[in-house]
Amino acid sequence: MRGVPSARVAVGVALLLGFAAAATTPADLPARTLADADITVPDDLPAGALLIVGFSRGSNAQTEPWRKRVDADAELAPLAYSVLVLEGAPRWVRGLIVRGVRRAMPDDQHDSVLVVTQDGDAWRAWVGFEPESQDAAYVVRLDGLGKTCFRHVGAVSDDALLASRDAPC
Repeated sequence: MRGVPSARVAVGVALLLGFAAAATTPADLPARTLADADITVPDDLPAGALLIVGFSRGSNAQTEPWRKRVDADAELAPLAYSVLVLEGAPRWVRGLIVRGVRRAMPDDQHDSVLVVTQDGDAWRAWVGFEPESQDAAYVVRLDGLGKTCFRHVGAVSDDALLASRDAPC
């Protein structure tokens, strides 16, 4: 029949919508804070949490300025989390990186730095990782239901910072 979607098309559309929804809602993404607490994203984060995610050493050039700008914003600062995805690094290198970051961050921010050593593919899928942008900052904000209400890839700018703060979360 013309003009009437077939059952296959309807199922295909439903699957695509399901995949799109799944991509915006992380499910039990494991992490460990610099304070040595195991957490699960999004369940253990407050509503409105802003995650600044880096997947490579080169991403530090964008994640650090993001964190500094967010920390200077009174509304966003208590909701900011830096996420270091270290799954691909050798175990001994991970230890060096974590010790270096722990020394560099004030003690009162150790709970807001998350180290990811497993399920990196799930993190990459959730934030929309693109191999050509491996050195970019991936910034996402969660609403009260654990869904993504803001997403940005790249360097911090006034517009991106305002959009992250003003997102309908």
